[in-house]
Amino acid sequence: MRGFRIAWRLGIIGGGAALLLILVWWLRRPTVAAAEAELRAGNLAVAETIANRLVLRDSKDLSAWKLLGRIREERRDLPGAAAAYRSAADLNSALSDVRLREAMCWLQSARLEDCERALRAVLATKPDDETAQTELQWLLFNQLRSRELETFLEGILERNPANFRVLYHLLQSNQRPPNPRETVGKMEQVQQMHPGQPSIELALGRCYWKLGEPQRARPLLESAQRQLPNNLEAAFTWAEFNFEADDVPAAQAALDRVAAAGQADDRWWWLSGRLQNYRGEVSAAIQSLTRATELRGREIAYRTTLATWLHTTGQVDAAREQHERVQQMRQADQQLYIIVSRGDLERPHQRLYAKLATLCTVLERPIQADGWRRLSAVSP
Repeated sequence: MRGFRIAWRLGIIGGGAALLLILVWWLRRPTVAAAEAELRAGNLAVAETIANRLVLRDSKDLSAWKLLGRIREERRDLPGAAAAYRSAADLNSALSDVRLREAMCWLQSARLEDCERALRAVLATKPDDETAQTELQWLLFNQLRSRELETFLEGILERNPANFRVLYHLLQSNQRPPNPRETVGKMEQVQQMHPGQPSIELALGRCYWKLGEPQRARPLLESAQRQLPNNLEAAFTWAEFNFEADDVPAAQAALDRVAAAGQADDRWWWLSGRLQNYRGEVSAAIQSLTRATELRGREIAYRTTLATWLHTTGQVDAAREQHERVQQMRQADQQLYIIVSRGDLERPHQRLYAKLATLCTVLERPIQADGWRRLSAVSP
């Protein structure tokens, strides 16, 4: 009996010790509050350890992922912060502010493709987020992606036609397009910090090409189009680069590879026409260039070249019509350039809006013309 009492007492003591251990473990369990306290105290390594334990324990802990992003951002682990913010935003697509933090961390890490993906994710759920719009605008501008930039900004106008900010930037980028000499340094820095991004290779290759360094451009453009086999921008750039280098078969192969999707794009017909004309197939070239002009009549280069080819084949009246149209468009383009260069957009008024609407109409920019016309109608 005495042994039973001793064993019973030992059991009580052992059970109490176990309960005490459980209580201590519970009190020391990682919590968001504990991590935040360490963060406020400046104990970033401890805070990150706690936050890591939280997300390991529950991968769907939204608060923990956001906190981990903040801590890593404080520690200047920007790729790690971006990854944490991405995990948080993936749990709730409505968290556009978190996705935007992700984009900014990628941007500072020179991972521009990840930044663009995050910005587009923000705009997919919040299309009128002005910060995301502006950041994406500058990404496209600095990568010489003028056509994509114009399409992006005009897409915003389709939802909000009288948006002065967007109309302003469209006019600025149309009349003062990105300069390869100003862009090349930025792209070289990005390439050095995070090499291998095909969109950056494409931009840097285009810079070198336009600056008269084709030997530096070729490996970059070739790598970009190989990594982006379905990207029309990469294919058209590679085709034009090879055409100017007198490698017609390579240019034709680049167009053939994207023919299925490319024929909906005016640039496919423009380049096809140039290749046909090079081979002496003038009638086919005129047909191709006519199609390019139908798809995108605002391109003055298309109409100028078409007028020349028409005149060469004896189609004098048709050539004269194109030439007159080119003269009208060039005059309008020159007037817009003067307006932008003179700084008139910094002092907008009703008459200026009306004039911009007229000039954009002449230049076959209907979405922009409509926006300026709407502003003119509501301005004093």
